[in-house]
Amino acid sequence: ATSNICTAQALLANIAAMYAVFHGPAGLRGIAERIHGCARALANLGFELPREIVNRPKRGFTLPFERWLRGEMRPMVEDALLNSNWDQTSIRASAVREVWNRFLTGETSWSRPWSLFVLKRWCEQNL
Repeated sequence: ATSNICTAQALLANIAAMYAVFHGPAGLRGIAERIHGCARALANLGFELPREIVNRPKRGFTLPFERWLRGEMRPMVEDALLNSNWDQTSIRASAVREVWNRFLTGETSWSRPWSLFVLKRWCEQNL
């Protein structure tokens, strides 16, 4: 179980980091201000959520990475993966291309190209 927990936490950290990179400081501030405004508006309405909502068991959720990578983020991710120099890593460009192609054909999940994208962006900013 520990391994699964560590994997889940590492993936969450990657997702959070890439979300921040994608939106940037101004984008994150805008998102926070919008959410805070919504919360304030709900509080000002003066009603409580129904008990069945408040007391329901915890449920997980997933972000739509599959849709994002095939849709609005595809040009940016594809450019970073396929038109970049991977020399600062030990990863072969041909292996990156294979992962991307396998994702596009449905042979592998979104998490593999996403992890490569996060690594590439990290390398660009930190190496």
